[in-house]
Amino acid sequence: MAIMLENKHGRTNIAIHPGNTPSNTDGCILPGKTAGKDRVNNSVDALTEITDYVKTIQAADKTKGEETTITVKVVDPTKKEDVKEVEK
Repeated sequence: MAIMLENKHGRTNIAIHPGNTPSNTDGCILPGKTAGKDRVNNSVDALTEITDYVKTIQAADKTKGEETTITVKVVDPTKKEDVKEVEK
């Protein structure tokens, strides 16, 4: 299970996929429900939530005849200003 991303400023084969540590990725995004030092946890659960949400949005857009566009913003959870931005 993975979400493939397109048009990434010259980068190719970027995905959001399960994994817990840097050794599980080569530049992709690893989602997690909690984080520790150099790791995320519950990656499969987090990706399932993301995938379900994307499918819901895609279905709503399809009924309106619209295309779905997703913007990914990578944040540093240790920076309060990044976390606030995501929660808005």
